[in-house]
Amino acid sequence: MEALQPDPRRAGEFYAAVFGWGLRVDGHRLTAHAGGRAVAGLGPLGSLPSAAWLTRVRVDDVDEAVARAVQAGGSLVARPSGEEALLADPAGAAFAVGDMDRGAELVNQPGSWDLSTLATPAPRAAEAFYGGLFGWRAEPAGAITLWRLRGYVGGLPDQPVPRDTVAVMTAAVRATWSVDFRVDDVDGCAEHAASHGARIRRAPHDTPGFRTALLVDPQGAPFSITRFR
Repeated sequence: MEALQPDPRRAGEFYAAVFGWGLRVDGHRLTAHAGGRAVAGLGPLGSLPSAAWLTRVRVDDVDEAVARAVQAGGSLVARPSGEEALLADPAGAAFAVGDMDRGAELVNQPGSWDLSTLATPAPRAAEAFYGGLFGWRAEPAGAITLWRLRGYVGGLPDQPVPRDTVAVMTAAVRATWSVDFRVDDVDGCAEHAASHGARIRRAPHDTPGFRTALLVDPQGAPFSITRFR
């Protein structure tokens, strides 16, 4: 998971203020840490048209994943290295695939990644695309759709969604992947983020099992914050 931004250092300062992250500079990129463990990366915008949080999916063979994605109607956006590729699904939502071992060392804890969400105007097409590419199964769950992967165990035992849930999907006008961070206090965190330049796209609200809010960081990347109830 990485935030691609016009100014990664400025982005790092924002998220450090909101989540209390420590930052390590590595050239034009930064690695964010919480409790001494990596939680996210922040890098330059590159091939993306605007700031965004990039969700990465681990695969065994990047070349094969790229070929299958293109055959299914997706597109190759960039190939920064042999072990990673930036793709877009048929509706235009950008995501990455890679066979690298690096990744977040801390998840599902306050101030760290919790889940990625696909917002799309074409959920049926997304079901076919991601199901064929990764073997994900779409399961309606109220206003959202769960992406489930047989054999996967993630999250925490007390979470309100099955532990084989790898992502969720919602309906939207524009296709995009975004990320969710777990926090202890959604209302306080949203207010704190706004005081550091974030825009509140949807104020804190309750849904079955969650309290959540949708924010946009100062450079335009959407993200959400959530507390399980």
